[in-house]
Amino acid sequence: MSEGAALRWLLTNEIEKELLKRYAKGIHCLGTRASCPLMWSHYADRHRGLCIGYSVPGQKLANLFKVQYGGSRLVRTSEVAELLAGNELAAKAGDSAVLLRKAKNWKCEPEWRLLGERGSQRSPPELSSVTFGLRCSDPVKHAVVKALEGRDRAVKFYKMKERRGSFVLQRLMVNLDELSYG
Repeated sequence: MSEGAALRWLLTNEIEKELLKRYAKGIHCLGTRASCPLMWSHYADRHRGLCIGYSVPGQKLANLFKVQYGGSRLVRTSEVAELLAGNELAAKAGDSAVLLRKAKNWKCEPEWRLLGERGSQRSPPELSSVTFGLRCSDPVKHAVVKALEGRDRAVKFYKMKERRGSFVLQRLMVNLDELSYG
């Protein structure tokens, strides 16, 4: 490795370290498609799991961002210098490149990200619903409903149903009276 290449490598590593210090943030990832079969297959134990629905309080909406798919994740050194100097526009561009961008292949998961502090604290999103997968067992449904009874803020319960002869999933309200006898 030439001296110039070694120097570039060292500088790149130091810049990456500085960027990583800035991006020690908590990220809450949220999907928007409760009826996507691919999401249920990947993230909900092949439709046996459940999907948690959240609402984001108004005061936290400024920290909620739509993920961009494709494009470049590179941050130029001139942008890093501006970012470290406190330039807000450069900080937003850096945040976008580092925290809010995914490969184009993930576009099927229209995702939003809520950025905040990292570590243990009260989560800003508020639980609003639970949707049970196609193959979620009755004992799991019953246990979840019982565990969430009596909350100050009521939780709505749904189940997924496949439209016969298609790949289309429908989200239907759960009849809690039927569930308690099942």
